[in-house]
Amino acid sequence: MIPGIVEFEEFSKDGLVSIWEPKKETPIAIGKALIDSKIMKELKKGKAIKNIHYVGDKVWNLTLKIITKT
Repeated sequence: MIPGIVEFEEFSKDGLVSIWEPKKETPIAIGKALIDSKIMKELKKGKAIKNIHYVGDKVWNLTLKIITKT
């Protein structure tokens, strides 16, 4: 939701974005942009990102296993 997004770089609609916890220490999710970042700057409410993967889901854990094996 747009009110929860406190900082962002430019992105295009349908682009993939990484979602970081506020202190920027670690990514917490991967999402697909529902709107362009230029439009989002003007909005105060609504949905901006569709969550695709998040910390702890099957894909996230599989990725961690692959990374730690190399």
